[in-house]
Amino acid sequence: MEKQKTTSKLLMKFIFIQMNKLDENKISIEKARAQANLIKQANILFKYELDKAQLSTKTLMFLNRQGIDEIMDIKTLENE
Repeated sequence: MEKQKTTSKLLMKFIFIQMNKLDENKISIEKARAQANLIKQANILFKYELDKAQLSTKTLMFLNRQGIDEIMDIKTLENE
């Protein structure tokens, strides 16, 4: 199976395609419901990644305001 990068734009496109299929009775309500649950989980993951990126940015901004010249790599901080 080929890996594909998922973005919120691709996720929205998939949702609209599935909504059209549901309207045209090409997929069942149960299948649409199962896909909606997966989309909900993906949305939670997107939100987590966004929150993590915002925290990293805020941390760097705070350290810069404190006058610290040498800032540790954020990846190192995340791994501790």
